[in-house]
Amino acid sequence: MACGTPVIATKVGGVVYIVNNLNGLLVEPDNILSLSKAMKMILSGEISFDSKDISKYISDNFSMEAVGELLHQEHLRAFRYSNTTC
Repeated sequence: MACGTPVIATKVGGVVYIVNNLNGLLVEPDNILSLSKAMKMILSGEISFDSKDISKYISDNFSMEAVGELLHQEHLRAFRYSNTTC
């Protein structure tokens, strides 16, 4: 996805928080027909994605800088919470 390639993934675990209609397709787990349909939609051009948008979404939300900032904010929040409960 960082290179702008759309994905097809199953709706399990944290994947549903990463893959959306701008960067790929989600299919039901253990549903070969759904997977096959999603593959055909992408390969036939029935549905298309903007590779620049996919790459930007991943960079904005999952780069080392973005994840580092998120972790930093969570650490600050935890620190503030621990100081108010002591």
